[in-house]
Amino acid sequence: MPPDLFPVMMKLAGRRVLVVGAGKVAIRKVRDLLPCGATILVVAPRVDAAIRNLASAGRLRIQQREFHPDDIVGTVLVFVATDDPSVNRLVVRSARARGVPVNAVDQPELCDFYLASVVRRGPLLLAVSSGGTSPALAATLARELGANLEESLEQYLALLSEARAETRRLFPNDPEKRFALNRSLVRTNARWLVSAGNIDAARRALWKVIHAS
Repeated sequence: MPPDLFPVMMKLAGRRVLVVGAGKVAIRKVRDLLPCGATILVVAPRVDAAIRNLASAGRLRIQQREFHPDDIVGTVLVFVATDDPSVNRLVVRSARARGVPVNAVDQPELCDFYLASVVRRGPLLLAVSSGGTSPALAATLARELGANLEESLEQYLALLSEARAETRRLFPNDPEKRFALNRSLVRTNARWLVSAGNIDAARRALWKVIHAS
């Protein structure tokens, strides 16, 4: 059994992430990181053309050389995806010595964290993890769950964000009241009204709950 895991959603925008390795596996990790706005540094003696193209487009930086432990300075996460076990172990030791979480691809015993398989609907992020035991199963389950999520969820979430802002305005010093109201909001029929294209009706349903309190 994997160790107990604490699921978090980490903000990476503008923060430096190190990827050691620049082959096919590293490319997958880079593509996971790009939508998060991370400042990505790739270190590897050989660099795949796809990563080189991303660097040319200004999406990341490359240092084409062997890894050095000082590469970790200033980073918040490290990924190592090389085919050299000794390099992988060196990167893991170096990251841990500096207190930076590290993920060694396909080596769960060396990982401080795992990546979940995700489905995105605007700000909604559905994550499924197998705790490093079977990423393929996690990806399959994420696809199955995502297939059941309506595309209109992004609009619905935008309305809920408006409604949440209104509860904060009306009850700035009553977090318990806001919590109860926000739970009540998702029990209305607003989600299905949005799905049917009735945005104004959905907004009225939410505001009715808020202002009836």
